[in-house]
Amino acid sequence: MGEILGVFAALLSSALGGTSIGATRYLVATLDPLAIGAFRFSLGFLFLLPIAIGKRGGWPPRRDWPGITGLGLLFFALFPVLFNASLIFT
Repeated sequence: MGEILGVFAALLSSALGGTSIGATRYLVATLDPLAIGAFRFSLGFLFLLPIAIGKRGGWPPRRDWPGITGLGLLFFALFPVLFNASLIFT
């Protein structure tokens, strides 16, 4: 059961990722990379915020905040802009 569930999760992830890239490729002609990245990740934020609030988990220790902030900026700021820009030139 675990292996079948893992394969299903991989198929779903690939399908959603491919759809996302296809939709981004379509939007690149009308929007700039920063706007596309902001739209995609703000939607994700809005969907995940209720789950995060509902879990009531604790904050990470203060000593981890600089690393978390750096990783967040790389993945949620730099990566989407560069990824969307790369689709313009591909």
